[in-house]
Amino acid sequence: MRSARAEPFLLLMEALLSISMKIVKWAMFLAPLAVFGLMAQLIIRVGFDTLQSRGTHLFL
Repeated sequence: MRSARAEPFLLLMEALLSISMKIVKWAMFLAPLAVFGLMAQLIIRVGFDTLQSRGTHLFL
C-alpha cells in the first residue's frame, strides 16, 4: 500500500491514540481522589474504631 493512501488512516489512529491517552491521564489523576472518597464513606458508615480494630488483626 502506498504511504499516501495510508496516511489518512494513520492520522486517524494517531488522533484516537491521543484521545485515549488523555482519558487514561485523567483517570490516573482522579483515581487517588476516588479512593479517598470511598475510604471516607466507609469510615463514616462503619466508624474509624471498627476499621482500626480490623486492621490490627492483619499485622499481628
